[in-house]
Amino acid sequence: MSNQFRYISDEFLAKSKQLKEIIRSHGPTIGTGHEVLLRSFLQTALPKWVSVGHGFIVDNDGKTSKECDVIIYNSTQYSPIYKVDDFVVVPPEAVHAVVEVKTRLSRKSFFEAMENIRAAKRLSPQALGSIFVYYGPKTKTLASYIRDSPIVEWEEKDLADHIYLFPGTAISLSHVRVEAVERLGYLNFAGGGFANQPGYAAAKFFFDQYSQVEMLMNDDLRFGIDLTHYIDGENPRYSGRGRFTPRYGFETELVAMLKELMAEQRSGALERRKTFRGSQLSARS
Repeated sequence: MSNQFRYISDEFLAKSKQLKEIIRSHGPTIGTGHEVLLRSFLQTALPKWVSVGHGFIVDNDGKTSKECDVIIYNSTQYSPIYKVDDFVVVPPEAVHAVVEVKTRLSRKSFFEAMENIRAAKRLSPQALGSIFVYYGPKTKTLASYIRDSPIVEWEEKDLADHIYLFPGTAISLSHVRVEAVERLGYLNFAGGGFANQPGYAAAKFFFDQYSQVEMLMNDDLRFGIDLTHYIDGENPRYSGRGRFTPRYGFETELVAMLKELMAEQRSGALERRKTFRGSQLSARS
């Protein structure tokens, strides 16, 4: 992991300690402060290709996510549907990642955070879903939350990809082999070096979010976005992550017009070839 993310993590750790010292007893205020702090550091750490806000994801049919504490979205190629300061409503294809931020984590708040992640990922399947906890439980306690939760019956695509227990634990959704059987579970990436050290969870968090943004940014540059049309043989198609939302009504009309235009062009080319071939034969005779 690059030292860049360690430096960001060290500064984040200092700022979070400062916030705790200043606001000692007011739970709702420190919860809001934690969300603002995380969004601020993300905006600084991530490429300017994306913006960081909080709010909702809404698709073309009006389906809406639950409120997201953090939304990382492509603001270069997509405009928010609605925006006031850093509160946003964004289309599903613009979303790179969503994060649920918790000051502390109980069994109830864990399941609520998972439900929020699921609602967001059902609208934006490409999004990375994470839970970030400032004062998290021990990993054994978190394991009991997972085992005793309805999420054990959920599909893989609905689950949070990462859970960060600040300052030193990062857990990720993984396929693991248990007694020669492949199963889905959460792995604690513990080990030597920087892992499990103060600030490790934050460093890995910023690294994971940056990697996700970089991957989707490259995809958008390589494959295009909504309403980027290309011709595949005789059929007009469109590329980009717009495939995650229903097509706009006028796209069908546009495809029909293109097909009609191509049919006219082919017909005209055929007539020109016939005329040219006929003139060649006449000249020879």
